[in-house]
Amino acid sequence: MSGEDYDDTTMISATVGEQANNKNKPRRLMWAISMILLGIILGVIAMVFVQPAGIIATRTPSTALIEECRKQFDTVAEQEACVQGSSLSQEKENETVDDDTSYNLDQKGFSILAFGGANTEGSGVEDPTTQSYPALLSLKVSNLAHASNGPNMASVCFDGTFAAASVAPPDVIVLEFWLRFDEGLALLAQRLRDRFPNAFLIFIKDWSSPRNFRKDDDENSVNGKGFVTFADWFVASQDDFDPDADVVMETKAKLSADADEAQDWYVPPHPNADTAIDDIAKSVGAVPLEQLTAGAGAVIWDIFPEKESGYETLMEYLEYYKDDHLHLNEAGHEKAAKYLLHIIKKARPKKMKAKDNGPLGSDDCHFWNYEQENIPSVLNNLELSDTPGHHHDVLELQGATGYMTITNPLQQSSPLYLSYHIDQEEGYLPPEVTVEVSDVQTGAVIVTDVLTTVFPDQKHSQIRTAVIGEDQTTVAPGQEVKVVFTASAAADTINKFQLSGYTFADTTPMEWDFAPKSNGVHHR
Repeated sequence: MSGEDYDDTTMISATVGEQANNKNKPRRLMWAISMILLGIILGVIAMVFVQPAGIIATRTPSTALIEECRKQFDTVAEQEACVQGSSLSQEKENETVDDDTSYNLDQKGFSILAFGGANTEGSGVEDPTTQSYPALLSLKVSNLAHASNGPNMASVCFDGTFAAASVAPPDVIVLEFWLRFDEGLALLAQRLRDRFPNAFLIFIKDWSSPRNFRKDDDENSVNGKGFVTFADWFVASQDDFDPDADVVMETKAKLSADADEAQDWYVPPHPNADTAIDDIAKSVGAVPLEQLTAGAGAVIWDIFPEKESGYETLMEYLEYYKDDHLHLNEAGHEKAAKYLLHIIKKARPKKMKAKDNGPLGSDDCHFWNYEQENIPSVLNNLELSDTPGHHHDVLELQGATGYMTITNPLQQSSPLYLSYHIDQEEGYLPPEVTVEVSDVQTGAVIVTDVLTTVFPDQKHSQIRTAVIGEDQTTVAPGQEVKVVFTASAAADTINKFQLSGYTFADTTPMEWDFAPKSNGVHHR
C-alpha cells in the first residue's frame, strides 16, 4: 500500500484494532490463570473424594525399583516377585525410617483402630495401654486385639465392640491375622471397608522365632522329621546357658557357636497364607508397598522381613522379643511403631475426612475379658477361671458334662457362635466336645454339633470361634436356650474344655466356612 492510499480511516481502524487487542491480552491471561487454578482445584477434590480403593492401583513400579530387582535376582519369576512387593522391598523401606522417637500422631488428629492377637494387644509389655505399638502411634486408639484370638470373633462382633469403645471413626485400621486368614479375615476386612470407606487398612505379617526351622539330618534327628523347630532347639540348648546372663544374649551366643549349622536355619514359606492375604487386601484397595503413596486404601506390611538366611533373621530380630520368643518386648513395640508411623505418613500425609456408614448388622457378644459381669446367670458344672498368660477369663467344664442357659436378645433370628480354646496335642484339652442347643421351655433340641479342640499344626493354645450347626441353625428372637457341653474325655485338673465367650449375630460368613480348617478339612 502506498502512502497516498493510507487515509485517516485506515489509520483509525488499525489503532482501534490494536487497542482492542491490547485490552484482550489481560483477559486472555486471566482466562489461562483461571484454567490452571481450576485444574489444581479439581485435582485436590479428586484426592479428597475419590474412593481410596482405586487411587493408585494402576500405578507402575519405578525404573529404579525394576533395575534394583534385576540386580538382586537372576530369574524372571524372582524379579517379578521383587517388583510386586518382596522382603527386599520391605527391608529397603524400613531402612528409610529415621531415628525420630516421636510416635504420637494425635497432634494430626488421627484415630487408630487395631485388631489382632497377642502382639497387637501388647501381651509382652507391662502396660499395653501405653506401651503397645498401637498406643505408641496415637492417643486416639481403640485396641480391640485379643491374645490367641483369630479374626472370626471380631468379624461378627466389631459393630458392637466398636460402639462400646465410644471412639471416633478410624483413620487407620491395623489387622494382625496373617496365618489365621481362613477364620473370617475376608469378612472382617470387607465389613471394615464397607463401614469405614476412607480408612487406611494395614494388614500385618508378623515374624516370630518359633517359625524358624533348622535342617536336621537322619543321624542327629531330634524328631525324625528332617528338621527341628527353633522352639525345640531353644529348649534343648538352655542347659548350656548361664542362668545369670541375659537370655537373648545367651541364645545369640549359642547360635553363633554352632557355626556349622548356621546355614541350615531357614524360614519356611507360607504360600497359602501369602496368597490369601494378598487377595483379601487387594479386595479392599491394597497396593504393593513400593507403590504406596498419598490416598492409598490399604497395604500389606511385614513387621520384620526375612533376611537372606534364617540364621541372619534370628540374629537380627531376637532382641525385639521376650524370652518366650513369641511376644514383642518394649523395644519390639517401639520398632514396630516407628515403621508403622513411616507407612502411615506416606499414605496419609494429610488427614482425610473419616467416614462412618454406621453398623452393618446386629450382634450381642460376650467375651469375658471385656464383660466379666455378663456371665450367664444359669451355669451347671461350668466355673469361671483365669487363664495364665492370657488377659481373659474362661468358663471351664468341671466334669464330663455341663450347661449354661442364654437368650438371644436381638430383634431377628441368629446363629449361635461359640469361642473356645484349642491346642496342638491331646492331654491339655478333651479332643472333642459335643454341643446340644435346646429350647428351655419345651426341651426341643434345636441343633447338635461337635467342636474339635486338638489341631496338631498349632504352635500353642489359641481361641477359635465356630458357628453351631452345619446349616447355621438360628435361635429365635427372645428365645431362651440351654447349651449342653459333653466332653469326649472326662475333665481333670489339666484336661478341661474352656469356653471363652458366645455370640448372637446376624452376620453371614462369606466364602470361607466360619469353622477352622485343618489339612483342608473343616472342623467344628
